[in-house]
Amino acid sequence: LVGLIASYWLFVPMIAEVAPADLVRMELGLTATFLIFVGATTLFHLLWRRLPNNLDMGLMSLNALAFFGSTYLLLWDDYRPWFGFIALALSLFYGLVGYGALKRSGAPPQVALFALAIALVFLTVAAPLQLSGSWITVAWAAEGAVLVWVGFLLGTWQARAFGLGVLAIALARLLLIDTFVYLPAFRLFFNDRFPTFVVGIAAFYAAGYLYHRWRGVVQEWEGQMGLFLLGVANLLTLWILSAEAIRYFDARALAALPSPRRAYLDAENGKLLALTVLWGVYALGLLALAQARGSRYLRWAGLALLALAVGKFVLVDTLALNVDPAAFHPAFNYPFATFLVLLAVVIFAAFLVAKRRDTLLPGEAYALPVLVVAANVLAIWAFSVEAWRYFDSREYLLRTDMDSAKHLTLTVLWAIYAVGVIVVGFVARSNTIRLAGLALLAIPVVKLFAFDVFLLERGYRVAAFVTLGVLLLGTGLAYQRYSGAIRGFLFSKGSPEARDDA
Repeated sequence: LVGLIASYWLFVPMIAEVAPADLVRMELGLTATFLIFVGATTLFHLLWRRLPNNLDMGLMSLNALAFFGSTYLLLWDDYRPWFGFIALALSLFYGLVGYGALKRSGAPPQVALFALAIALVFLTVAAPLQLSGSWITVAWAAEGAVLVWVGFLLGTWQARAFGLGVLAIALARLLLIDTFVYLPAFRLFFNDRFPTFVVGIAAFYAAGYLYHRWRGVVQEWEGQMGLFLLGVANLLTLWILSAEAIRYFDARALAALPSPRRAYLDAENGKLLALTVLWGVYALGLLALAQARGSRYLRWAGLALLALAVGKFVLVDTLALNVDPAAFHPAFNYPFATFLVLLAVVIFAAFLVAKRRDTLLPGEAYALPVLVVAANVLAIWAFSVEAWRYFDSREYLLRTDMDSAKHLTLTVLWAIYAVGVIVVGFVARSNTIRLAGLALLAIPVVKLFAFDVFLLERGYRVAAFVTLGVLLLGTGLAYQRYSGAIRGFLFSKGSPEARDDA
């Protein structure tokens, strides 16, 4: 230790005063010193099969660090483009030492593992030294996946752990650096960012597959690592697709700035709606894959993403969209088209969950009714918003107050929808659906007596009472006509077949 520190310390004053013509000779001296201490530390234990202790392995690390640091101080200003190759050469050198230690019978395994660890460190350092921009991320992602593979081939969890660490660095760089692109020159998918993410995503998928394939030989702490890596791969996929959509509409908004403000607002609206559609469709893909693979993790991931898309549409898109009242056409507009896509996704998701009803765990039994409720809430919300925007448009075009017509339409719309739910409950012979329809029917009734009676003009008030009265009377007559069957269905203690007969 004293000899190593003293030897490298002697080079420090000489590095500060060395002439350019003597750089190569000075580097040769550093290399000779480095190799001497490689022999005195690493090769000593390899040739004599001596078990190294912590101090010995510290000397191995200190020798490599001192040599590379001294070389950096000496050559960086004049030979900067070569430093990636210098780091790569050191990585290959220590890799050969580690390989030789593995092949030599009786050699301490600590020497091989420590030499390979130093080789991996220099390999990781070589990427940012030699490459630039997104190529650094590509190199780290590929290195991480390869190290996981090598760790399984050699049966060493240390190599896998180092590979996971490199993947974590690549992930951080993807999210914090590579996500950002130059907006004026942006082209959808044909940019530096997208292929970089494709390689990173492929690396995480490959590592996840390797953990799945060799799941029987992993350490205890690696038990769920395959599932975690696949989850990260999916998050990265959704991240880059969302980022591409956002940047695409941002570029359109930037291009529209000299034009009228309407073009800019259309681009902003498109960004919001595109994300909602993207998340909904991606959620459906996860649910379809869960159906094919029988994976409850994929099913819950798909349901969570679908809930996020529905929540975004209801709570964010409705309030944030800037709709032009002069150009509004009911049902023939992008927000309503987005609703139709989202509704189709929710319905199909309910269908997929229903097909797996017999295999659902107790905690998953509520997924189907929640999806049915979500579909109905989404439908009522979208129809109500369309009606509201329609009357806002008429107010703008006709320059008149239409609040009474607006509130009357909402009351009648909700009542008709509730009656429709009750009818579906009759057809499907489902007391749950019928009770849900009755609960929903109570909302327009309460609205009529608590708000409409005070807010609506006289004619609209009469129309609201007459319309709702007719609907309630029809529903009551239907219940009166089929009261016996309904009571038998609701309260029968017999078998399901007896209730079906009723």
